[in-house]
Amino acid sequence: MPSGPGERYDFFLSRRGSVATIAREVTDVLKEKGYKVRTQDYDIPITANFIEEMHEAVKNARDLVKVRIFSLC
Repeated sequence: MPSGPGERYDFFLSRRGSVATIAREVTDVLKEKGYKVRTQDYDIPITANFIEEMHEAVKNARDLVKVRIFSLC
């Protein structure tokens, strides 16, 4: 987990809705491989300003991983 604002990391992982479990699995795999990862579910407190936290995360990540499942129903 990043220690503070402005810390750099390899990936920021964000997700939408029902794919939280998949996003956590992707995070765990990346961390096991030695990457520094900031994750929406693990690293953004529920009391934080979500938009500001997302902005900082995107700014300070080398790459962005967005997990989303499209429903055709």
